[in-house]
Amino acid sequence: MKNLNISLILGCCIISIGIIISGVLVSNSIPPMISGIFSGSLMSGGYDYGDYLDEYEAASFLCMYEDNSSEIDIDSFRKLVGSGDLDWTFTTINGNKVFSKEKLALWLKIRVQDSIKD
Repeated sequence: MKNLNISLILGCCIISIGIIISGVLVSNSIPPMISGIFSGSLMSGGYDYGDYLDEYEAASFLCMYEDNSSEIDIDSFRKLVGSGDLDWTFTTINGNKVFSKEKLALWLKIRVQDSIKD
């Protein structure tokens, strides 16, 4: 009976150590994400953008939605970024683009003024 108790405790310890090691390996393999802070409420439906935005927030800030949908059109936004038109509005940190809300607002203002002139 004593051998059974020791074996049971030893087995539980080995399983626990395995779970801990697996958790550490999984958490280390997940890339770090840069994201904004949600400061709206579910009732108001509002979203208060911070000064710096990730690509999804920037696409939402520029109202880039798929046709007849509330889904962000991230592919079109990435094409816009790839075109070089937004190069001065972001910097890259750890492989992630971080957009300045102030510069995006200025880019949008310039683009609207240019379309009015045409």
